[in-house]
Amino acid sequence: MRDAKHRSNESNLAVIVLFAATLAAIVLCIVLLFTGRTEKLYLTGGSNTFMIEEDAYTLSAEPLMCDNVVYVPAADVLAPFGYKISWDSSRNALQLVNEDGTSFIFLDSFTVSYTGNTVDYPNITFARGGVMYIPVDMIHQFADVELVLEGEYRVFSIPWRDTMADTAINDDYRLTETPTNYNNVYV
Repeated sequence: MRDAKHRSNESNLAVIVLFAATLAAIVLCIVLLFTGRTEKLYLTGGSNTFMIEEDAYTLSAEPLMCDNVVYVPAADVLAPFGYKISWDSSRNALQLVNEDGTSFIFLDSFTVSYTGNTVDYPNITFARGGVMYIPVDMIHQFADVELVLEGEYRVFSIPWRDTMADTAINDDYRLTETPTNYNNVYV
């Protein structure tokens, strides 16, 4: 009788362990389903708005295209992803801070510093009319989104793109003063 009771307890314990393992697997699947979801960011040429899923946001300037690369105002596109954004004049860079750490997007550069790691991109950042632009592929460094590009983009050329010489840089494309109100004015 004692052996039967012992086997019954072992059987009950096995059922409890199996139930707990099944419950843990279900919870893990739910967590992976919702945390692994990639949002879509929609950009439309000629428009000063963009969308992340169903939420609309305003851009301080329209997206532009140069050499088949779409550029967007950096601060406008990255702010909805929870970054505290400011201008670091000592580094000549846009500073982005979130729970992962501090990152920098350097002006007139192919390089970003993402939480201490340097990442190079094939296209340069620039400022035009007081707005810092980044190539859209740079967004992936700071946000887990799928980019959807629609419509026609205004084509422009960066006058100094071929030479990259400081003497050839047109002042219209450089930041001339540091913004003081980071809540409403982006570089």
